[in-house]
Amino acid sequence: MWLSDKLKSEEKKSITSHKILQSGNKPVVNLKGKVNAVLPFGVYSLPSKDTEVVCMEENILGTVNLPENIPLLEAGEVCLYSKGGYILLKNNGEVIINGKTLGL
Repeated sequence: MWLSDKLKSEEKKSITSHKILQSGNKPVVNLKGKVNAVLPFGVYSLPSKDTEVVCMEENILGTVNLPENIPLLEAGEVCLYSKGGYILLKNNGEVIINGKTLGL
């Protein structure tokens, strides 16, 4: 009973989309001020200026659009990217760094 009453009283969190106005350890988005980036353990990255992000309250949950120079992925593949380039881990074991393929 207590738990259901507590859940009912919880304020609903709103999810919004914003552009980064100023990058840094505490990025600034329009209308929200400074926010935190939510990232998986072991990964550290901050969105650059003008990147469109999805926010829940004061937390950036992720980016909306990828840069155009990133190749399309197949399900299960992983791509690490920055303004300077990318590293793509393919399903077939290949590693592609900025368009150059490294074989097994």
